[in-house]
Amino acid sequence: MVDHERMNAECRVVDNQFNAATDTDFIAQYVYLYCVSHGLATVVRGTVDCEVLGRVMPLRLSQHIQRAQIVGYPPK
Repeated sequence: MVDHERMNAECRVVDNQFNAATDTDFIAQYVYLYCVSHGLATVVRGTVDCEVLGRVMPLRLSQHIQRAQIVGYPPK
């Protein structure tokens, strides 16, 4: 989830979108590393219905879904 209100107002919108995507990818990488070290499985979803997910989550107008990552137990 990205919150554009918390981003630097001096940046252009394009910069904010790039920075949000980059930060989200860093976070996803940390989640992968955590999962590997704890025996969990994870995957970043290539497709997700952001409108439906956004309605379920209490998001403000300045927030939007950037990526979806699922964490769970690997199949046995």
